[in-house]
Amino acid sequence: LFLKKEYNYIIWSDNKFNVNYKDTIRIINKWPKDKAMLLHEHPIKRVCNIHDEVNLCMKHTQNRIQRNRILKYVEMMVNDGYNKFDTIHFQTGCLLYNLKHSNVFDIQNTWMKNIIKCGTPDQISFNLIRQKFDTIGEYKYPIAII
Repeated sequence: LFLKKEYNYIIWSDNKFNVNYKDTIRIINKWPKDKAMLLHEHPIKRVCNIHDEVNLCMKHTQNRIQRNRILKYVEMMVNDGYNKFDTIHFQTGCLLYNLKHSNVFDIQNTWMKNIIKCGTPDQISFNLIRQKFDTIGEYKYPIAII
């Protein structure tokens, strides 16, 4: 497990922006009971599915090095019934977890196993595995302080 149940909610963010904590606290206070995890839609509107995400990630050298691994992973997931053109597409730079939800650890473990299979572009593996979980939802407030 990557998160232990020491808190009720956890915010994880990368270093690309300053988290909007005021609205994050607001969403925690109104947390949808059926959701284990909330994220934002991908901010680049032309990236609206796995197919687009793969094309975008190949612009980075470290991902081009893993190209065959990534493409084989996506093909394996599509063959298992996942949709690379599904239009619900989240960014993974800011994650909100409800550690009280019974499904949160299953999401984390499934995602980590798929990161290991896919490689470093974790948005690819996340947006495929999230199709398995109806307990993942959208965080609707602005993600960053501007």
